Amino acid sequence: MKRNRPMARRRRQSLWVRSQNATRKFRSRKPVIGPLVTRLLFVLTHRCVLAVFTVGVGVGVARAVHGPLREHFQSVPWLNVNDVRVSGLRCLTPNQLETLLEGVRGSNILALDLDGLVERVESHPRILRASARRDLLFRVVRVQTEERRPDALVVGQGAPEEVDADGVSLPPAEGRAPEDLVLITGVETGGKPGLQMGLKLIQALRRRDPALEFALSEIDVSRPDRPVGYTIGDEIRIDFSDRDPEGQADRLAVVLDRVDELPPVRIDLRFPGRAYVHPAEVRQQEEG
Repeated sequence: MKRNRPMARRRRQSLWVRSQNATRKFRSRKPVIGPLVTRLLFVLTHRCVLAVFTVGVGVGVARAVHGPLREHFQSVPWLNVNDVRVSGLRCLTPNQLETLLEGVRGSNILALDLDGLVERVESHPRILRASARRDLLFRVVRVQTEERRPDALVVGQGAPEEVDADGVSLPPAEGRAPEDLVLITGVETGGKPGLQMGLKLIQALRRRDPALEFALSEIDVSRPDRPVGYTIGDEIRIDFSDRDPEGQADRLAVVLDRVDELPPVRIDLRFPGRAYVHPAEVRQQEEG
């Protein structure tokens, strides 16, 4: 009987061989991430194409029916304007704008020219800007306005007239007296430059301290380069210049704070960085 050869002992693989086998096994595995990403891109692309197609069809249909539908709704009586609501008025009343809103009530709310309506409202001298919108639920046209704010009263040939910061003359508001503002006199002589200089001084005083504006009763601008102001009650004369209104307002605030300590009759602010206070005797000598 032939004796079998004893089984050879299996050699243990080296670390390098085992790492190579693990690498080949990892590379030969079934891919997972690649097909998932590919599927996701396919779904997204398909949905995007479908959405673009749907939007295109919707836009085409809307353009096709927009004209006929708009003409139809612009002629139906149940879309006529019931009322016009005006807001933002300060001095004016809605009745004073009635002539500018003529023809709006009873017209079709969709056929109404809002730009033309805004232009008509802004043509009023007291209206600075306006906007309009449709309220389809209540069939109301809402107009939002902003009035010009008067900055001073200009004394001319007739009654004092309100003007705004740009020098625009504001017509009298019905049933309302002019506001208690600083009087600007001498405009007949000083002209537009004098008016602009007076308004600049008033605005500078208001920015520095509103009490400074209320302390003045009048600014004479017959000489635009040397306006002269007068306070209320004390009749203090203030000599301004046409340079640096902000700096003059700062110096005037400091001087008026010390009026109780040294009652002046004339304050000279014409020189940059300086304020000269002349007592009563100096004024009497000058007048004499």
